Amino acid sequence: MALSSKQISQQFAMEETIWRIISKRIVCEHLANLDLLIGLICFASWSHGFKMDKPFMTMLTQMAVSLAFELGLHKPPVNGAQRCKFGRSVAEQQQARRERTLEERRTILALFHLSSSTWTAFRKTEPIRWTAYMQECLQTLSEQGESHLDAILVAQIKYQLIFHQAEPFASVQPFLEGTQKSPSATLITALLRQLGEVGDTLPANVKSESELNISTKLPEKNVEN
Repeated sequence: MALSSKQISQQFAMEETIWRIISKRIVCEHLANLDLLIGLICFASWSHGFKMDKPFMTMLTQMAVSLAFELGLHKPPVNGAQRCKFGRSVAEQQQARRERTLEERRTILALFHLSSSTWTAFRKTEPIRWTAYMQECLQTLSEQGESHLDAILVAQIKYQLIFHQAEPFASVQPFLEGTQKSPSATLITALLRQLGEVGDTLPANVKSESELNISTKLPEKNVEN
């Protein structure tokens, strides 16, 4: 409700209510579910554009990452959800192995996008690690997306993955003898070409979206620099 409202004043009015929900359900009651995770991702994304004083995007992003890992959304599902306590695995709920839903795949991808954007904006925490399973989720969402918003998310992540090839953080671009290596002109040219190829494959109605235009220009500018 807070984020979908067109009135900025109402969005800010709901901020305290959202914080109370986060404090009560996640911090105090130790709840972990998909709805709370999606709420965290949306709230953190909102803060980036509207919360200029005392920004909390990094804090909420790390909380969302912890929640996603608690739910095991960063990897394929296993037989029975488990938590580890004092080195022992404690089964919480036994259930047959199932395929991830599109909503679960979309959520972990949105979290990658958020963690990547947080790194770009604040340089305090690195994005969550991109894995073969994440690539599988991206491919699934690309093929089975339910709206143009899914196509936008897929494109945004592709742009981020290309941009991160020129990024200096350790999990993407290793250091050589402690010296940070700047991307070569050849690499920059190749990355800019890849950015263009992603844009060329997008439908016209998706290319016109303002969110995507911003996501396109920022990686191009950063790669060139």
